[in-house]
Amino acid sequence: LLDIGIYPVFWALQSLGKPKEINAIADFSPTGSEESIAITFKYSKGEIASLMSSFACQTDIQTEFWCEYGLLRVRRKGVSVISVMIKDSNEVEEEIVFDNEEGFGYQLEAEHVMDCLDKGLIESELLPLSFSVDLMETLDRIRKAANIVYPGVD
Repeated sequence: LLDIGIYPVFWALQSLGKPKEINAIADFSPTGSEESIAITFKYSKGEIASLMSSFACQTDIQTEFWCEYGLLRVRRKGVSVISVMIKDSNEVEEEIVFDNEEGFGYQLEAEHVMDCLDKGLIESELLPLSFSVDLMETLDRIRKAANIVYPGVD
């Protein structure tokens, strides 16, 4: 949950906000850590987010948004390529590829933090502190729903 599972949770929160209802199930490794987790978020207007992460199998790193009139798929290919595929209700596909040799990783976050500090900001204009609080609260709700227990944490 706190390693690769945070990424789909982040996408769902950023896209749809905090869910009204959370269901989750985890499969645990012999050491007791979660090896796979499946999560469902339900929202007050009927939206549903289905999230999965696993160390047990090799899968694409992607996010899909299924909508009334089409599909938007965002797929990471390594650290430097992001592909966005749009399919409309007539099955017409368009792919947009973002290729950044420097990558789309933590260095961009570090640059933004340094920029904020240089400007004397205590909060990012792009990602407010309230989002971090929402993320942590949501992770705690998932942990409880999936019966994930961390030593020393209630």
